Amino acid sequence: MTSFSTIPSEIFRPIISRDLLRFDDILSFSLCSKECRDRTLPILFKGIKLNLTSAKALDKGESLWGIGPEVRYATVKISEGYLPLVDECRVYVDCLEHLTNL
Repeated sequence: MTSFSTIPSEIFRPIISRDLLRFDDILSFSLCSKECRDRTLPILFKGIKLNLTSAKALDKGESLWGIGPEVRYATVKISEGYLPLVDECRVYVDCLEHLTNL
């Protein structure tokens, strides 16, 4: 029986790409098995939008813990006003340690 692990990445990535499939479809496929999840993480989390919630979710034990090395780019949405900006920047700077491949 053939498994996904026997399909080379060079063939797998173009088939399961965001150019051909919607994000929701790739996400659904990633939930089929641990192997599917492992193979789709680099596609699903190539880029993330950082806000206070997603930045905190990168912490150990949170929902996005462990995806940091898969992230290649991040966009940041900053709130208006000086004081929220300072607090938010502290959160974003703290989460950079998880995003090792930006």
